[in-house]
Amino acid sequence: MTKMLDCSIIIPVYNRWNYTQVCLEGIASSNARVAEVIVVDNGSTDETQAALQSFPEIRVATNATNEGCAKAWNAGLMASSNTKWKIFLNNDVLLPAWALSGLIEAGERWGFGVICPAMWQGKIDYDFESVSSKLRSQLADTPRMGFLHGVCFGVRNDVFEKIGHFDENFVLGQYEDTDFFRRVKLAHFTGGTVAESFLHHFGSVTQLALRDEGELDYAKGNKLYFRKKWQLGWLKRKIEKLQLLLQIRKMESRERQLAGLVMIR
Repeated sequence: MTKMLDCSIIIPVYNRWNYTQVCLEGIASSNARVAEVIVVDNGSTDETQAALQSFPEIRVATNATNEGCAKAWNAGLMASSNTKWKIFLNNDVLLPAWALSGLIEAGERWGFGVICPAMWQGKIDYDFESVSSKLRSQLADTPRMGFLHGVCFGVRNDVFEKIGHFDENFVLGQYEDTDFFRRVKLAHFTGGTVAESFLHHFGSVTQLALRDEGELDYAKGNKLYFRKKWQLGWLKRKIEKLQLLLQIRKMESRERQLAGLVMIR
């Protein structure tokens, strides 16, 4: 009997149907079922809207224009049912069959409020099955504590109850995930990235599409808003950047010693 996961998957999309199709097929091939999959279509102008009709099991929320990532996440969150976990997922990813079940099981195992899968990015210039399986078998007991990324992250419901939803002042995309993770940490929830789940990220295809359309200024505006919101002056930013770099180097060294591979590449 296929296991049912107490989670909702929320996927914002803007064009690039070829990637969305691969993502949805990966979810459908999972070794466990999820309560619901919600696709938030941010005003796609390609075949996305029509093609989604071939996935009747998927709930679709449609925006007339591109409302951006934070608003799409919140729209999916508001449309979701009362599941324990919400998984926010980019559409440009490739998933092994055990990725979703592994993510939720690891979240429960470690008691995390927010959890992310291990991830390699860019071209698939490696053996996907071999790498994902090796990471899973050899690094399952060594999560990257406190390290989170916005490509895929599961959030336990009580996190939203305490800190609220995503900040919609961030335009289109970038920094809305970093802002949310900062709020998670300040609220004293634990989180991390685990090798019990894995995905391949092809690489910010929506952001590249926006740049092709001439949307160039939003990232700078989001950066300035983020810095002002958190009062991040030059020195504080440099200290935090150095601390993160040292943390990543330490984690990568440990992972290479144990598995000969790193969780994030």
